[in-house]
Amino acid sequence: MSYPIDINLKRPVQKSYPYIHGLYFLLRTSGLSQVITEGKKSKLVLDQKFLQIWQGLNDTVFG
Repeated sequence: MSYPIDINLKRPVQKSYPYIHGLYFLLRTSGLSQVITEGKKSKLVLDQKFLQIWQGLNDTVFG
């Protein structure tokens, strides 16, 4: 995400930005986030329970 992507589209969508799309996919599949719909708007929010578990992980947990 340190390199800007020049997309010459009139109406770009999320998949037009591979780095952001990859982060979104990681958040959704890991369970760290949820999509909340409010009216016609949807937003991605972090699940605080899973975030605490994620932050508690370190290399010794897997080794």
